[in-house]
Amino acid sequence: MGRKKGIVNVATCQFGITTNVRKNSEIIQRQIIQAKAKGADLAHFPETAVTGYPFGRSKFTGFDWDLIQEETRTIMKLAKKERIWVALGSAHQLTGKRMPHNCLYVINSSGKIVERYDKCFGTGADLQHFTSGTHLTTVKVNGVCFGIIICYDTWFVELYREYKKLGVDCILHSIYSNYRDFSDRTNKENTEDTSFPQTHARVNRFWISSSNYADKYQDATSTWTEPNGHVTSLSFKRASVMVNEIDLTANHWDPSSPYRDLALKGILTNGKKNRDPRSTDRTIL
Repeated sequence: MGRKKGIVNVATCQFGITTNVRKNSEIIQRQIIQAKAKGADLAHFPETAVTGYPFGRSKFTGFDWDLIQEETRTIMKLAKKERIWVALGSAHQLTGKRMPHNCLYVINSSGKIVERYDKCFGTGADLQHFTSGTHLTTVKVNGVCFGIIICYDTWFVELYREYKKLGVDCILHSIYSNYRDFSDRTNKENTEDTSFPQTHARVNRFWISSSNYADKYQDATSTWTEPNGHVTSLSFKRASVMVNEIDLTANHWDPSSPYRDLALKGILTNGKKNRDPRSTDRTIL
């Protein structure tokens, strides 16, 4: 990679995902090349970026797995050529008639899949099309530890806390979110969803890359959130790529750091033990 250990440039990518796998793949490949040209070490894509989300179906009716695997291999070859890591939203085929996982493949800069995250918490629509995952996923790139969540997972703070316990530095949050009606926000960036990455980032001291579907129906733009809660947003409703730096070697102010390990272990005080009976009796003046 050629960078000092602990430094990784992440490209947050967004585009208008369709159910046309070849078209999705072509855009993904263009954005990988664009990300690399901007100095990225890792390109992060939205939920179901390759396959598209199966909206409009009452239940799972199948994907063209041969085509999906063909295009994924093409993307893997490009990752190797460009020497870039890729976090790729897709679907992972299971055995027989079982519904697939809604997943994110982690492809390294040698073009190999080294990990996969399967969406753990599904909406009602998800559960009609996908089998829920049962594991968290971490991967290290140049000394930086990444954890992964997908869309609806963000509502479950427990996932973030578990990732914190695993030593994660940055969360890759892939999203497919559209069509929600924010009335007067119809042609504006929805700022409501920025509260999620801001809160999770500040409380856990994470960087968070949030990569969302993007076309005229996009309801929340993609963002990059720093551990201090600062948010940088991509252009709303437009295919685009932005690159931001993670630098573990920098001094990031964290007032909780001296006692964070205590809290993670379930010790919810940083004071000394107190044996005073007027302390233990909580029913007196």
